[in-house]
Amino acid sequence: MNRTITKSTVSMLLTLFTMLSGYHAKAQLPYIFAYSSYRAGSLSVPSIVRTYTPTSAVVYYDGRHTPDLNNKGIIALVKTDGTYCDLPLNNNLRIDDMRILDDTLYFCGMEWTNPPNYFIGKIDLTTMVPGNNNNLDYRRMQLSIDQDMQMKFVVYSDNLNNTRLVALGTYRYYPHGPNPPSPGPQCPIAPLFPIYTYTLPYEYFPGWTVCQEDFVLECVNPMTASSLDIKLVNSASKNEHMSDIVVTDNYVAFVGNIFNGDVFDTVTIHRCKKDNVLSTFDNYYYFIPPSVEGTIEYSACALDNDNIALVTTAVIDPVIDDFELRVRTVKLSTMTMPTAQRLPVEGKPIQIAQTYLYQVNKTMVHLSDFRFPPGQQYHNYTFVEFLPYKGTAYHTTAFYERSFNRTYESMDVMRDSCLISTGGNYGFIKDIKHEDATSNCYYYEDVYIRLTNPRTIYTSQFSYEGNQFPLNSTIQRGYTVESPSRWDACP
Repeated sequence: MNRTITKSTVSMLLTLFTMLSGYHAKAQLPYIFAYSSYRAGSLSVPSIVRTYTPTSAVVYYDGRHTPDLNNKGIIALVKTDGTYCDLPLNNNLRIDDMRILDDTLYFCGMEWTNPPNYFIGKIDLTTMVPGNNNNLDYRRMQLSIDQDMQMKFVVYSDNLNNTRLVALGTYRYYPHGPNPPSPGPQCPIAPLFPIYTYTLPYEYFPGWTVCQEDFVLECVNPMTASSLDIKLVNSASKNEHMSDIVVTDNYVAFVGNIFNGDVFDTVTIHRCKKDNVLSTFDNYYYFIPPSVEGTIEYSACALDNDNIALVTTAVIDPVIDDFELRVRTVKLSTMTMPTAQRLPVEGKPIQIAQTYLYQVNKTMVHLSDFRFPPGQQYHNYTFVEFLPYKGTAYHTTAFYERSFNRTYESMDVMRDSCLISTGGNYGFIKDIKHEDATSNCYYYEDVYIRLTNPRTIYTSQFSYEGNQFPLNSTIQRGYTVESPSRWDACP
């Protein structure tokens, strides 16, 4: 990598709003660091951020094990004018994903009761104003004791103007607790899905036999439907692990891997019609990646015009910590791969998230944790700006926060060229179109993106099993909105 510092100008943004401070102050524009904890850097709790309007976003903080948050998760609506309101959740609720459709926030997660329940819920964001009570509605799916399920989902209006929720789920259960190395005990029949399961190799979960079902789910009007339709992905004759779901203008696409034993050797893409996802799921596409792509997970990002980007890591030489981030574009309308790019990195990157800023030269910002800047011995949460459509090698920008050594876990497009990212009860909003190499908040670095060969995508046919989730009645809970706020600028 070339260590030339990028030079450009900054315009900026917004205000600083945080959860826990009880006083107000005013920040001066322009500035970059958008909001922070009153204990800067001291609180790192998992979070999810989703943009609501060009000047507001919804953030979930998983504070169940954080005394500073009263051991409760919080859903917060934060606005750029400094107003702030939140919904404290019960301390046994965990949210895995959330999406916004019109003025409704949909979310899903686990309720750790005995037995545990998975739930799908919603909040009317127009009611989230200081001083009002908000109704948080959710529907339960009961699981077996000591089991766990996670989902990521998309939600959209279909051609009949119905709300359609489509999810990718993973159901895990641990039949005997810690076990000797593989081959350990075989998985029993899954309590929730009495058809097929597979055992993950112990290399990925040392000392454990982990039994897992991957499934896809589709539901019209999820808060009133009597059941959720599902398909099981893995089966008795083919092990396929699904890792991501993405929605474009005309399709819902799932990305996954087929593995033989411990080797993940085939990347799969299921291109589905938005108005009937499960009935079009079986006709999948695939390509064979280079052998150095040894990761389990391929992540996806929706671009424009029914294109998606696939992101993964590659192992070049683990002895000298030589790895790569790889980005491929796939045109869903033709199932072709026009471009493929790679970025050499130091240290094994942990992929976290990516988002697409169409108005900034069609830039995809990818967030990973790896050794950065080059030549250093420490990791940073690094934001790399890829140009996924570019068919030639190019220099681009990577940046990380240097004011505090913070963890970042989620991001979204705030508006136009503005990126919002969170990691706990802190985060930032910054304009990546006008970047400033002199900022006290961010360190910028030129990185060189190389090209690699696109892969041919083939089509195949496979039949998957099906089942249904029964749903119980909707549960409503009221919460009092609180409005602590604080503003601050970059130190």
